[in-house]
Amino acid sequence: MTPSEAAAILNVSSDTVLNWCRIGVAAHVVLPSGRFRIRRDWVDELLSESRHPRRVSIRIIESKEA
Repeated sequence: MTPSEAAAILNVSSDTVLNWCRIGVAAHVVLPSGRFRIRRDWVDELLSESRHPRRVSIRIIESKEA
């Protein structure tokens, strides 16, 4: 899919998607013309993760002052 299509689905700007391609975050291919195409399975996975975020546990350690 085009970066604009992916951006619309992910509710981000197309510039954000293009930046993700350039830094290697987005699963994509580069066409001979130099244009990017985003893998649909990557978009689907990203949406799935945003709907079901992983649990993160945080342990707070209190410091004892002398």
